[in-house]
Amino acid sequence: MDMCWMTCSDMANTAASQRTQVAIYSSAGDQKVFNTTAAYFRHTLIYDSAALMMDGCHFFQGTPGTTMNDHTACIKIQSGYSGSIINNFYLGKSFIELNLEASSARERRIGGLTLNGCRAYAESSQSNFAFIVARARTTDANGTIKVEDVTISQTIFMNRGTNAVEVLPTRLYNPAKFNPRKYLGIMMRGNGFDGVLRPQANPCSVVQDVDIAVPGHGNGDFVDFTGLFPFAGSLNEVVSFTTVKTGGAAAFDANVVLGAINRAKDTAQFDCGGTEQWLGRILATGTCNLLTDTGYPLIDG
Repeated sequence: MDMCWMTCSDMANTAASQRTQVAIYSSAGDQKVFNTTAAYFRHTLIYDSAALMMDGCHFFQGTPGTTMNDHTACIKIQSGYSGSIINNFYLGKSFIELNLEASSARERRIGGLTLNGCRAYAESSQSNFAFIVARARTTDANGTIKVEDVTISQTIFMNRGTNAVEVLPTRLYNPAKFNPRKYLGIMMRGNGFDGVLRPQANPCSVVQDVDIAVPGHGNGDFVDFTGLFPFAGSLNEVVSFTTVKTGGAAAFDANVVLGAINRAKDTAQFDCGGTEQWLGRILATGTCNLLTDTGYPLIDG
């Protein structure tokens, strides 16, 4: 499909969830959609297979000129792990949903998506809105689904509008069904964030001021990664950190050592390797990916 224009203009002022039309549905794989514009459908594309390729499209679901609290997915990729590529896409007042509805009962992963060079725009007052949503089935056992091989790069996420609330670039639907400590191949970097939304990245770098107590008089201090990884990923490893000393009696930055990682709280503890207090700033870079010993240096994005 190339150079197409589709619209249900009579539905422009109807709440997205009250619309009934779907523009494109495919259960066959290896489909191509290029340079196509679509507006005011309940869903623009429902894709039940693999190897979708999209480039140069603009899908708009929202109500024009209003801050919204009612959204539907413009794209639903329902095969779980799909191996799809979306480039140069304008995502307008809507979101992309990755789910398992068309996958086998044994499928336990959602992903296989490359999203590059896109503009994701919303005017949302819906507190649980996100631009990319991984959704598990209600019948899946808790803690069995993982997100795998998702790359999101060179994309601008924007949330503006009157009474807009903080939204997320990515999130989970039915989060209890996922295991955020088993993610693999997640890369989210080189993106921009504008307006009322929380940035996310993987690998993610956090700068934080710390006060590391003298050993025996405290438990160190923590760098907090909560909510900063895509798809609610859990902090698995701190891959690097640098320090800048601002106070305390400890003489050298070398006295600061990485302590325990609390994966349940997404925090990394830092301790003082000497016998004196250390005050300063730490830049820590962490990942939500499960790291495996391949014999090669760590490459995470």
